[in-house]
Amino acid sequence: MDQPPPHEECTNCGLITVNSGLCRRCVTLPQCPVCKRRLPSNAFDTVPGNCQACDRKNRKKLQKTRHAIDNIVAEVNLPTDDTDITYERFITRNALNILEVMDEHIKMKK
Repeated sequence: MDQPPPHEECTNCGLITVNSGLCRRCVTLPQCPVCKRRLPSNAFDTVPGNCQACDRKNRKKLQKTRHAIDNIVAEVNLPTDDTDITYERFITRNALNILEVMDEHIKMKK
């Protein structure tokens, strides 16, 4: 009696395959050079190229870069209270604290 070949899961999509590694469908799909996933063509803006998910991640990383005047950045905790129902109200109420921090850093820079 012949034993059926062992079944394994495709390393890309998880479907049962007779071969180890990729199933027949995934072998034909383009591969993203960044994440190494094999995806349908509509997941790429250009083939060959990065998949749309990797492109979005890359754009997000670029968007997080911030520059300040003379590379001065200050993190200050400003108190909130029940009257802060809008950003404008919050900023107006804390304007003096914000201006003091700015003046302090301007004096330090001179």
